[in-house]
Amino acid sequence: MKSEEKQVEWAIRGIKELEFMVNESVELDPKVDFKFTVDITPVVEQDSILFGITVIYVNATKKDELLREKVMTIFSIKDMKSRTQVSSDGKPLVDLPEKLWISMFSISFTHTRALLAKSSAGTRFGQMLLPIINPEEQFRKLFGQLLQNKSEVSGKSS
Repeated sequence: MKSEEKQVEWAIRGIKELEFMVNESVELDPKVDFKFTVDITPVVEQDSILFGITVIYVNATKKDELLREKVMTIFSIKDMKSRTQVSSDGKPLVDLPEKLWISMFSISFTHTRALLAKSSAGTRFGQMLLPIINPEEQFRKLFGQLLQNKSEVSGKSS
């Protein structure tokens, strides 16, 4: 993960809402919890990295699921093949600067927040917006060990 700080050409290739679920029959507790998972999938042959973020809101006491949103942000990385090695178990290891990984995570989280707000508008739970986070702190919490070990980044939960 700790690539030399040479210029990387990248862009957002696409944003897709893969899943949205709202369960308005659930009684709303005074306290609601949320969790999110992040799945990062390199697609070397397409010079792409897919960030899938799934957010789930649940009642704190009963753990009934209220909302679920899954969004995929697709990033294009120019000449990704030259930055990729294959691990011993056959997974691609993409060597990019840490700041770029954190930026892609931040952008993906923001896309998820926006699509959740759009999709839940007009429902009982339309006020449940994803909070503002510190993307560097959250990314390091989820993937810090992998960044240090220069391993692949893959699905993690918060």
